[in-house]
Amino acid sequence: MAKNQFISSIIAVIMVGITASAFAQPGVFKYPEMTELDPEDVNKISNQFSMFSTDKILKLAIQADFKELMKNKFDDKERPAFYTYMLNDTILVRDSLKISPRGNFRRKYCTLPPVKLNFEKSDYLIRDQKKFDKMKMVSVCRQSKTYQQYIFKEYLVYKLYNLFTDYSYKARMIQLSYIDTSEKFKPDSTYGFIIEPTDMMAKRNDAIEIETKVPHQELTDREVINLVATFNFMVGNLDWSVPGQHNIKLIKVTDPKKPRPIAIPYDFDFCGFVNTTYAHPPPKLDAETVRDRIFRGYPRTEEEREKAFDLFREKKDAVFSLIENDPYLSSSVKKDVSLFVKEFYEIIDSDYQVNRYFVQGARSDN
Repeated sequence: MAKNQFISSIIAVIMVGITASAFAQPGVFKYPEMTELDPEDVNKISNQFSMFSTDKILKLAIQADFKELMKNKFDDKERPAFYTYMLNDTILVRDSLKISPRGNFRRKYCTLPPVKLNFEKSDYLIRDQKKFDKMKMVSVCRQSKTYQQYIFKEYLVYKLYNLFTDYSYKARMIQLSYIDTSEKFKPDSTYGFIIEPTDMMAKRNDAIEIETKVPHQELTDREVINLVATFNFMVGNLDWSVPGQHNIKLIKVTDPKKPRPIAIPYDFDFCGFVNTTYAHPPPKLDAETVRDRIFRGYPRTEEEREKAFDLFREKKDAVFSLIENDPYLSSSVKKDVSLFVKEFYEIIDSDYQVNRYFVQGARSDN
């Protein structure tokens, strides 16, 4: 990229208060007065910034023809768009990208489907962005307070899984402004989150992504898949499959002690913790609702089960602290999900319930 193009991609905001209000007010977005940074400042900033190293909310605006996207949301083609986000309290970044609809069920059900953000690697100015070109963004399915809480709960599931292992996707909350270039819809503002790209997550773990399907989940790392299955049991997630690579990505680490692929779960909107009105359990399972827990792992020895349970016991205070101190959830939702997770801990501390769910209820099929 030419130096002048690189410099022009990053802009210093002169009036921070104006910039903050531009993002903060729903339905309102105005570009503040700006000035260019010199090359030294650009290089210093680009080397320090990391997209997923903070929980601070990212203020993001996307300009695109959303009328066309909503009309043709089953068309996977990429559309031109323009993004703007706050790098920090004083720096505003603007550049072009391409967006495309993603997801299966949510594409059918949601007014505006989740989208994939496709950046041009040659245009990246931020250190993290050099590691990927595509990023998944999860946004509100429909405009209501209930659906906004669904977003907050799904985001929290990612944060909870981060407590247990580095073999997990990081997520970051965004305050998202939509600007429709067709002018069919008025500018709107809501919350969503972005998910760490797979190749970035893999690199963080000294690994590479495996795209070849694995025919059986027991062919993946035994300890990690037991953690995945136990965590999914905790949050009531039945919507995953290793053979089908459904809501599961596989990576291969360089550590010779872990020769088998490692499973990484994602997309939790159908789990009991999130408990959306549109979620339903897989028809082949004996569950009436997504809050009916079923262990989708295979039989383990008592020692293996207890090793996993001990990790969950060790993280128990951190789990409930994360829920209680969540800045986005309403008090009633916090109470609901806390009770749901409390039920999980009661199960793993009961010999009868462990036998029922993890021994008698363990999988025997593929």
